[in-house]
Amino acid sequence: MRDIVSCLSENAINVSHSSCSSYSNNACISPSLIPSIQNAVSCFYKIILSTQKQLLVTVTWCKNHTAQDLSINFGNDSSTSFKLNTSGGLFRKKKGSKVIDSDSSKIEVFWDLSSAKYDSGPAPVDGFYVLVMVDSEIGLVLGDIGEEIISKKLKASTPVAKTSLISRQEHCSGNTLYATKAQFCETGIQHDILIKCSGENEGQKYPVLSVCIDKKMVIRVKRLQWNFRGNQTLFIDGLLVDLMWDVHDWFYNPASGSAVFMFRTRSGMESRLWLEEKLLQKDQERVEFSLLIYAYELIANAAYIGTPGKGILAADESTGTIGKRLASINVENVEPNRRAFRELLFCAPDVLQFLSGVILFEETLYQKRADGKPFVDILKEGGVLPGIKVDKGIVELAGTNGETSTLGLDGLAERCQKYYEAGARFAKWRAVLKIGPTEPSQLAINENANGLARYAIICQENGLVPIVEPEILVDGSHDINRCADVTERVLAACYKALNDHHVLLEGTLLKPNMVNPGSDSPKVKPEVVAEYTVRALQRTVPPAVPAIVFLSGGQSEEEATINLNAMNKLKGKKPWSLTFSFGRALQQSTLKAWAGKEENVKKAQAAFHVRCKANSEATLGSYKGDATLGEGAAESLHVKDYKY
Repeated sequence: MRDIVSCLSENAINVSHSSCSSYSNNACISPSLIPSIQNAVSCFYKIILSTQKQLLVTVTWCKNHTAQDLSINFGNDSSTSFKLNTSGGLFRKKKGSKVIDSDSSKIEVFWDLSSAKYDSGPAPVDGFYVLVMVDSEIGLVLGDIGEEIISKKLKASTPVAKTSLISRQEHCSGNTLYATKAQFCETGIQHDILIKCSGENEGQKYPVLSVCIDKKMVIRVKRLQWNFRGNQTLFIDGLLVDLMWDVHDWFYNPASGSAVFMFRTRSGMESRLWLEEKLLQKDQERVEFSLLIYAYELIANAAYIGTPGKGILAADESTGTIGKRLASINVENVEPNRRAFRELLFCAPDVLQFLSGVILFEETLYQKRADGKPFVDILKEGGVLPGIKVDKGIVELAGTNGETSTLGLDGLAERCQKYYEAGARFAKWRAVLKIGPTEPSQLAINENANGLARYAIICQENGLVPIVEPEILVDGSHDINRCADVTERVLAACYKALNDHHVLLEGTLLKPNMVNPGSDSPKVKPEVVAEYTVRALQRTVPPAVPAIVFLSGGQSEEEATINLNAMNKLKGKKPWSLTFSFGRALQQSTLKAWAGKEENVKKAQAAFHVRCKANSEATLGSYKGDATLGEGAAESLHVKDYKY
């Protein structure tokens, strides 16, 4: 689901009334489901001064992984605004005052967020205040400001303007359950609102929309992909309530489409109007309240994968590549053995808590555990999003010195549709570049950047979050400065191409190499790798990208972990979460511990747990280097001209 709009009038709805709807006695949506995460809340206030002068004030609270923000806008003039800058999830200036320049009014803002308390949302719930003065009148008071504070800042005779909350907008990252609270009039109670879209995962053959208010079902729309637009009039507490919905774009424009829901009370003589039409009727005497909830699946999934403390297991080796891994422990490359190793990984006790995603090969997407349960279901139940490798390998790029481009654009849209239906929610496409005397050429850079961008937009059009992976091979004798220069050139070209193809950056992830000297050059300290890598990213990767998931690039298990930890410990601007998307660097010691023997499964799973936990700590910059090193954990995994 994309956008959800709920608009109710000033009259509070007593949904406990038995006549609320024909579904009022049904059980509400299960409270065990996890609702969406709120990223931003905007409240619109109408202020009427004693002079009858009116002013619209918009207060917006925002948060993401690395920052928190408060902004206040006055009227339609964007230049008349107030904003608190943010850093590291905390307000830089938690207490103060400011005079806002305005041609028509004198505006003053006082605030104190030094003791603010927050729940899961971006707006504080306690221990704060924001006070807005307009032309020497109290225009807006938010929080728990006391009379003592007001008396210190204002005169006892300061007039108080008439203020009404006319609209509230909530921007959420989540999947198909949206929960909020709303007070629809000044004298009314707060109502709990739940909106849920159920699909195959909940046992529904076709998508079903359910709306609950105060634990009472008020509407249930079946076969939603066909009934994507409609309306129904409810009779609640003696009021006619029009419920209108439009979810067309949720199904048929998954990359950026929106679904719209509206609740509006009316008298029997009033006609139904959508929110935009009502807002245009400025002369109406009655003040109505609207609640808007915006939710984006692509953005939500990308943000979830980048959750600090979690990362991606890259288990997308092709049949040939995993065959080489199995051969190293003298195990035959047949489907039962491949399935057994993947079951060992996906079913390891207490491991999925450290993972947010697993990249699968097409075979694995449809494989099942020994007892018949699909791997996809096991991952989802563990809170892990399944992903899928969608490229078809690399081929030599004509006119170059052995450089390559990636195959797989033909039929990609159809494959993405099939993979989405099978449960995949993100995708991976690997482009490969090498460093040489004259490489990478501009032709190879442009060709691979455009291929990545084309893949990304096709994925988003079909509901998959694309991982953009321009891997610069570590092969060679170049120093770290040369690697940094090439990395910056390649990433700059990639984001130029992504912009040209109109890719939604908030719904993407970047999987780059760490900046390291070539494999034939002396190694450098982890702090040096961190400094060069983060600087290259700062110069090229837009802050709209939610997360950077590093590939290990042939480093040993322990080396990759230590370097990731050093990057997260490094001070400076890092507007993205820095996490991992490791294959060999998570599996090497596990594979050796298993050795293809059933009696070694628990031992191998313990080794896998060690590596996943260590990398989870590294995403937080808290890895102490004290993990128990399994066999092979310190061995270099570099393979020249590595191919999947």
